[in-house]
Amino acid sequence: MISRLRTYESSRDLLSSFLINRHTDFINFEQEFKDLLGFKYGLIFPYARSALFCFLKALGFKNDVITCPAYICKVVPNSIILSKNKVNYIDSSKRHFIPSPQNWDKDISKLSKLSIITPYFGYSVETHECIKQIKKNNRNSLIMYDLCQGYLCPDDKKNELDVDVFMYSMGISKQFSTIFGGFLGFNDKEIYLKVKNTRSEIFK
Repeated sequence: MISRLRTYESSRDLLSSFLINRHTDFINFEQEFKDLLGFKYGLIFPYARSALFCFLKALGFKNDVITCPAYICKVVPNSIILSKNKVNYIDSSKRHFIPSPQNWDKDISKLSKLSIITPYFGYSVETHECIKQIKKNNRNSLIMYDLCQGYLCPDDKKNELDVDVFMYSMGISKQFSTIFGGFLGFNDKEIYLKVKNTRSEIFK
């Protein structure tokens, strides 16, 4: 069995994930997970893909260009397309499946409204350099740091990154699992409130 996909949950853990939880359970988890990761604001979702979809809707993106690595979980471009936006792919580097800063410089669209940087499987990315290339080509692009497959990637301290939103997954195959779930972390209150309001509209 591939170790990354092996679940260590007990039968009791699996059963509890299907039981109806109190609303306060979600609020408490949201608060504690936010504090654990060091964000000012945080929101949980049924899945990370629904978190991305909600974020795109909250920011009013429609028929816009959203940029992400070509090597990425398929639910990312699926969510972008489902939200009525267009995908701009960044090619992998010649020596690795993760795009280099040069790939970002070469492939990013100047029309991109959101750029998604994604470390994978413990491999870090040159985050500051990638951000520099994104801003050089498109100063107005928002930046999402997708850590769904890279909880412990040791590239940077989150609070030192010029990033607008951080995304995590808590699915059954992830390093931290609650069987289901996604999370968005924010340090910008205005963006947080927009996404929170949209979440209330979508997930009633």
